[in-house]
Amino acid sequence: MYNSDMFDLELYKDEIALICKRFGIKKLEFFGSVLSEEFGEHSDIDCLITFDESDGNYFHRYFDLKYALEELLGRDVDIVVDSAIKNPYFRMAVDRSRQLVYAA
Repeated sequence: MYNSDMFDLELYKDEIALICKRFGIKKLEFFGSVLSEEFGEHSDIDCLITFDESDGNYFHRYFDLKYALEELLGRDVDIVVDSAIKNPYFRMAVDRSRQLVYAA
């Protein structure tokens, strides 16, 4: 069954790539409900990122990325830094549903 609320990544891929380049993101992936039929009108978008480590200003880059993606996508965006995941159960849940959006 088609859910009209499902997110169409292709509409935003080019703009997401530009945002990732601007904020020094090496890789960005979506995970969770954004990739499933559970995605609805009020769903947020979960992103998994890897920073380009050549610029260590992570705090500002993290929040600048978050706000830029929220403005582009018109949704709340939750960002998880890949290297910060320590919980093995959360890691398994993320790994089961992740989809590459951008890679430098």
